Amino acid sequence: MKKFLLLVSVLFFSQNLFSQISLLYPNGGETFIAGITETIRWTANATTSVQIDYSIDNGVSWTTITPATSPDVLFYDWTVPNNLSTTCLVKITDITNGATSDVSDLVFTIADSSPNPITLVTPNGGEYFVAGTTETIRWYATSITYVNLDYSTDNGLSWININSGISSMFPIYNWEIPSTPSASCLVRVSDFNNETNFDLSDGLFTIEENIASTLTLTYPNGGEIFYNGSQQDITWLSSNVGSVNLYFSPDRGLNWYSIASDIPASMGSFTSTVNAASTTNALVRVSDAANAARFDESDSVFTIIDTTKNTIIVSSPNGGENWQSGSTQYLAWTNTNMTGNVNIDYTTDNGTTWLTVATDLPAMYPSFMWTVPNTPSTSCKIKVYDASDASVFDESNSVFTITTSATGGVVAHYNFNGDANDGTGNGHDGTVNGAQLVADRFSNPNSAYSFPNPSRIAVPHSPELNFAGGKFTFTVW
Repeated sequence: MKKFLLLVSVLFFSQNLFSQISLLYPNGGETFIAGITETIRWTANATTSVQIDYSIDNGVSWTTITPATSPDVLFYDWTVPNNLSTTCLVKITDITNGATSDVSDLVFTIADSSPNPITLVTPNGGEYFVAGTTETIRWYATSITYVNLDYSTDNGLSWININSGISSMFPIYNWEIPSTPSASCLVRVSDFNNETNFDLSDGLFTIEENIASTLTLTYPNGGEIFYNGSQQDITWLSSNVGSVNLYFSPDRGLNWYSIASDIPASMGSFTSTVNAASTTNALVRVSDAANAARFDESDSVFTIIDTTKNTIIVSSPNGGENWQSGSTQYLAWTNTNMTGNVNIDYTTDNGTTWLTVATDLPAMYPSFMWTVPNTPSTSCKIKVYDASDASVFDESNSVFTITTSATGGVVAHYNFNGDANDGTGNGHDGTVNGAQLVADRFSNPNSAYSFPNPSRIAVPHSPELNFAGGKFTFTVW
């Protein structure tokens, strides 16, 4: 079987350092009634204030709604003016960067409430509903107390009642979509006491059967390391899904940014160029373009390394480990563009306070042999940072555990990293006689001893080292 791969290069995982704004509502096709309050909504990838304007002549001229919104609010309640038009637009603009703005994709309508006392808002045409799901019917009604709701599957030739005598005090109705598949559907809202007063959907919408659909992201699915500028495939498996949208999060799903939209689900893969700042908390999401509630994400986070900047990524411990006090464990990390030294700290309270492990270690040797201290805790982390710039750092993604030794602990420990001192702090320091410092098996300089004949390391006698008649373990690596 031949396999075809469609390569499409886009800006993948884009996390722009500058503000990006996207207007969500109104975005075209809506009908607003003069004097009614509507909520303008948008998204932004940075905390910013925006200016909001509207146009009734398809953007030829603009009138300001508000010169500045609160920086942390992504909506604005707008009382629709009595400027009737079928060619209206809304525009939002970053007040600190006028070049960053977004406008409604299509025109919407501002209508007078007096000609028709009832106006159906949604569904108003173009929607895609799935049988068994719940969708919202919205309308406006002036001087009408109760309404009837009906729907049609044959473009209005016949009507089926949804509900009757519904209060217009709260003009919203949650409609469970029936199992009546059709691409020629309409909804009608009418005055309960005078059915000649009514409004219906401006265009047709679709109801489809709730066929079992599946969507599974297969790559990246957690643990991968990608480099900025590299091309990577996003892959997925799907069943009964038409097209998909792809998204990227740099912060474990707190924020999501679009990668690409309306990709045929049958492709099963999409090739993109990584363009993001360094992060150890990256995720990818694939969602059904017709039903955003159907989606899948990376099972766990993956890493992106920006090779244009100094970066440090801690790989061990990275969360979930259980280390015994007195044991020897390797701390490991990767770094990019680092030419100086790094420092290592650890915490037993999830980062509230930090204690020194080691300082001024050559960054080119990204590992360190650590004698775990007797500080039992379930909230431990390791942090590695640039010795000359503490803002360049990384720490364990999650906490690990330090437990008390069940066998009484280590009596003496010799790292041999420059001397023969006892790393436990028990004072059993040795004296080097003829042994020579060499690189260890990880190529770390001056981190092991070679013993030409004759040579030795002598440790003074101590009652604590008297194991006569007892049990002990002697380990060499």
